[in-house]
Amino acid sequence: MIAKILFLVYPLLLILLPVFFYRKYKPAHVTVWIRMAYDKNGLKMASNMLALVVIFFHLTYFSLFPDDIGIAVSTVMVFFLLSTKHSVRLTLSIRRNKYLFRILALMCVLMLLLPHTLSIAYSLAAILECACFFPAEGLENFYEQHVGEEDVDNKFVDAYFSDSKTTDNNSTSDNEKEKTD
Repeated sequence: MIAKILFLVYPLLLILLPVFFYRKYKPAHVTVWIRMAYDKNGLKMASNMLALVVIFFHLTYFSLFPDDIGIAVSTVMVFFLLSTKHSVRLTLSIRRNKYLFRILALMCVLMLLLPHTLSIAYSLAAILECACFFPAEGLENFYEQHVGEEDVDNKFVDAYFSDSKTTDNNSTSDNEKEKTD
């Protein structure tokens, strides 16, 4: 019974994590985003958490559906995620390539319609969600570029989750929005 409840909790995690943590401006959240942007150990921690979530999902899935052959394919992803270096590289490349992100998201949705691919779809969805929380490019000198400005932390969070490659474009687009208002 516990395995069935956990099996229902995992898809809820994919929905609730972005609701509570994506683009939040609270000081605790900003601290986490700063550490992930400036410290490589923050990225390693996030990729290790991803591996733990996927491993626990696989254990729960296997306890409920031991005869499913799709778990064998997604287990390869689990072993790949156990290598922190490869996991960080994978999630950063997905984060920075929107075309690859969209292809993988479409694959996740299509795999839900195919039998024996639920574990693969969940593993890919967890990887995609983790990639959304990885920092954008060009944040290395963000605070040096925005010295003395108000709401620097809010601008940092916006730049952290932005799709553009440089933070200068974000600050000019924000200035243009303020001028039009």
